[in-house]
Amino acid sequence: MKTARDFTVTTLRNWGLGELCYDARVVISELVTNAVRHAGEPTRVRLLHHASHLVCAVADPTDHPPVVTDADHFAETGRGLRLVESLSCSWGWRLFGGRGKLVWAAFTTPATLHQRRASA
Repeated sequence: MKTARDFTVTTLRNWGLGELCYDARVVISELVTNAVRHAGEPTRVRLLHHASHLVCAVADPTDHPPVVTDADHFAETGRGLRLVESLSCSWGWRLFGGRGKLVWAAFTTPATLHQRRASA
């Protein structure tokens, strides 16, 4: 978890997107937590900055879709995807034909001329 958060912060700072570090760090943490909890290892983190969007994505080896739940006040889990939903401008997921899935969240960024990618 720490590795994914640190990778996200370092990459965003290197890309000049420091203003998104906190929200993206929380989102990556939630997506990786869900992947590890429900799919186990291995997971893969990917960041993509293109034009006016940053996409944070986590791939895992299962085909089980992410489930948004409404946790009650006393629940210790179940709020992660709601948090992702509230911090990002959009989020979603897609299957890879029996080879797992990718869950992603997008953020609006200042427009740039360069496409950037990073993987961990």
